[in-house]
Amino acid sequence: MPEKQINRADLMVQGRVAGVDLDLLGTLEDGRLGEITGCARIDKSLTDILDKLDGNFKDATNLLKQIAGDKDAVFRLDSIAFGYRNTDPGFVQLIVTMTVVGNVFRFAILKMKGRDFVVGLDLKWEPSMFGGNILSGLVGAIALKDLGVYWSSNRFENLKFDPARDFRDIDALNLSVPAVKGRSFNKGLNLSAKISVGSLNLLDFLGGSDDAPAGPPKPAETTPAAKPDEAQLKTMPTRWVKVDKAIGPFFVKRIGFEYDAPEVMIKMDGGVNLSCVVLTLLGFGISYPLNKITTDIKEILKALRFHLDGASLALDVGPVGIAGGLLKVSDDPLQLDGTLMLRVGSFTLGAIGSYADLHGTPSLFIFAAFQQILGGPPYFVVAGLAFGFGINRALEIPPMDQVGSFPLVKAATDPFYLGTKLDLRDVSDKLGKYVYPSPGNFWMAAGLKFISFGLINGFVMATVSVGIQFQVALLGLAKVQVPPQAPGAPEVEPIASVELAIKVCLSLSSGVLAVEGQLTENSFILSRQCRLTGGFAFNCWFCPAHLGDFVVSLGGYHPRFVPPAHYPVVPRLGLQWSVSKYLSITGGIYFALTPSCCMAGGKLDAVFQMGGLRAWFYAYADFLISWKPFYYDVAIGIGIGVSYTLRLLGISKTFGIELSATLHLWGPPFGGTAHVTWWVISFDIDFGDQKKTAPGPIDWQEFHQSFLPQPDNAANAATPPDPVINKVRIASGLIREQEKEGGDPFKVVNAHTFSFVTEAAVPCTGLQFNQRPVTPVHAPDASQLGIKPMGVGHLNSQHKVTVEKQGKHGDGWDDHLEPAATAQGMPHALWSSELGQPKQPSAKRIANVPNGMTVTLRHRQPNHALTFIDLKKFRYEIIAKTIDWAAVAIPGQIPAPGDTKLNVFSKTVWDNPDVNAKRDAILATLEQQDMQLHQVALPELAAHAAETFQTMPAMAVPGESL
Repeated sequence: MPEKQINRADLMVQGRVAGVDLDLLGTLEDGRLGEITGCARIDKSLTDILDKLDGNFKDATNLLKQIAGDKDAVFRLDSIAFGYRNTDPGFVQLIVTMTVVGNVFRFAILKMKGRDFVVGLDLKWEPSMFGGNILSGLVGAIALKDLGVYWSSNRFENLKFDPARDFRDIDALNLSVPAVKGRSFNKGLNLSAKISVGSLNLLDFLGGSDDAPAGPPKPAETTPAAKPDEAQLKTMPTRWVKVDKAIGPFFVKRIGFEYDAPEVMIKMDGGVNLSCVVLTLLGFGISYPLNKITTDIKEILKALRFHLDGASLALDVGPVGIAGGLLKVSDDPLQLDGTLMLRVGSFTLGAIGSYADLHGTPSLFIFAAFQQILGGPPYFVVAGLAFGFGINRALEIPPMDQVGSFPLVKAATDPFYLGTKLDLRDVSDKLGKYVYPSPGNFWMAAGLKFISFGLINGFVMATVSVGIQFQVALLGLAKVQVPPQAPGAPEVEPIASVELAIKVCLSLSSGVLAVEGQLTENSFILSRQCRLTGGFAFNCWFCPAHLGDFVVSLGGYHPRFVPPAHYPVVPRLGLQWSVSKYLSITGGIYFALTPSCCMAGGKLDAVFQMGGLRAWFYAYADFLISWKPFYYDVAIGIGIGVSYTLRLLGISKTFGIELSATLHLWGPPFGGTAHVTWWVISFDIDFGDQKKTAPGPIDWQEFHQSFLPQPDNAANAATPPDPVINKVRIASGLIREQEKEGGDPFKVVNAHTFSFVTEAAVPCTGLQFNQRPVTPVHAPDASQLGIKPMGVGHLNSQHKVTVEKQGKHGDGWDDHLEPAATAQGMPHALWSSELGQPKQPSAKRIANVPNGMTVTLRHRQPNHALTFIDLKKFRYEIIAKTIDWAAVAIPGQIPAPGDTKLNVFSKTVWDNPDVNAKRDAILATLEQQDMQLHQVALPELAAHAAETFQTMPAMAVPGESL
């Protein structure tokens, strides 16, 4: 049956009765009262209220006045709220709110239908309890702001408690009854509190709620997928709050909270700074089990546990500095991270290391950096060395914007990085993202710090990762400062500083070669407020997903270009200059090349703002170029304006004027539109060809000379030669190449592992191997392929591979060759069937386009399995036997009739009575030893002797070299 439709109406009444504000909210359901809640906002002192009542309250009034003294508002009645619900779950409730000496007390009772009820008291302290405690200077104010004590006769979920606390403004014409946040109550005593440390609500931070009383959670009556993970209920990783407070020599960096059922733990990272000595305790704290709450001091002390994750110690006395620390990162698996630094004058030795026990498999890494000028020519003075290795550790290269802050780079370039200001937990966290335990992975790293002509300070580090992943990378950091900072001299404010981070990475697992560089935040000119930004990137991919894709970018991409997810993020080449607090200038340029198009452009902005006055200027240019056939689309704009915001008597009004012009050019043929805007008038000026005619197609000669591989002698040829469309290369099994007079080298291969690959420079719409079709696993619709620059909307390209055998052979020999189609992504700008000029910058590619095939030898399976061998056959005994090798005669040759080598091999193997007799005798002897033998039949071997024996056999006595 269809569900019954309920007609519901919401009612809201706001008024004043006997000088008291009264708010009523209600709902009517099918003409019957469904719910009504109300609140009388009294906001009067109790003495005033009792004075206006009957004389029977005079004694109570006098008592209150004596308690309050001159402060008549010590006891105030704020409001009385009530509620009634007729629909399920029905209830009736009463809430009284009072203020006593600035603290808010709220008494509430809620009676459900039947015998169930909830009754309790809320207290809100102002000022908060425990405020201004002795630890406030270290961790911020510790305060208990709210406390709730409730008794519930039963368990209630999402109970709409206190529905009269939120009301809408009737003038807003929004008559809907406001939604009320539900609260949950456990059976029996319920407690709630708002405990804050500084600005942090501790219960909210730990995942609780001040509206939800404490108590064991009731299992959710939902599907298993919606239930919380049991492990998540029993444990919570440490959550840290940054503090950075100090009182005298004592300091606290952060406070952590952790729950590992049934224990609650409070930790801190902090210590003491005594002039030249800094002692830091990491994860120092206490824990207490919640299931052992008691008032017995002895039991409390017995249940308390102290914890310490690690510690660091730093000593800095003039030219001498020693620092080190050890941190326990985790218990399961056990992992320890540590650092060490020794500095004497300009000599610095720093090291970072880690050890983990992966359930019996050790995982560790060590990285050490030695910083001392070792000498060299002026253009390359070696100033330091670095070396490291990892065992059962993965090494991931950090993103471009984090190369400068990567701990391994910082330890090798900054002599003070591991010193007194060391934050060991911060170093461990950063390392954990990129150097983490991973069985089967190994890496090595070597670095070199250098100075060039006293101006360029640089560092370069090469890394090699092997094992599950194979990766070769190069990280670099170079800085130029003008004027340069002389060692030991007073620090001079530079007028220019440029720091460039470089990353080169070749990853076989990811299938990418990436060369990237980026200016760091330490780059500026004239003033530190004039920041230089920018980067460059060259990426090419050889993984199946992005095979053939590439990008070159200097300063980013066109504003309308949406780079694919695998493209690098490259910031604009430009500056951000806050000239003064009133004037700021920003600008940037870019250039990018993708398989589909070329883009370039730039922008300059200047803004002046002083109070309500604002003036601005901007200019930009964006170029989009398609090169074959040549087509361009250019957008140029410039604007200048001024505005003033007038504020008077709470009313603000902005007056402004702007003059701007934009220019849109395209071609060939050349055309464009200029758009001018000035205040209340704007107009367009068209010029040139307005039809935006698509560029004409190019011919085959121009196409293949521009986009297809040319032979080596193409430059010296009298007439343009044909392109090199197909290539064949040996993929595996090549043993050696032998020179051959008057021809190409002769290639010797291993027949068991031999395979070759054919590659086509154009997409293949059909594949054949020895007149048999080869079907790709994935291939685009043939209608998507064409030759876009030539205006060809349909492409038919058949890739045929034929393998011929020299000499006599029977049918079916090529069944042992197994072809498989290969594919890669092809540029949309070249091979798409979508004709016409580009409408916006794109790196679009046509995925999984067949471009050739791989041919391998199919492995032949034996026609029977090996027999089982009884273990007793392996029993043996040592028998001393002397062999006189000199008396051993050279075995005589078995006669093999025939005048050709093939017949000699064939008759030796099978069709020879003498050979057969000797073989049968051997087999008979073996059978007498209880060995289960199969019938020996070698006709195939005899018939194909030429293919099996590729060289003449050699004979020798035992011990003689062949």
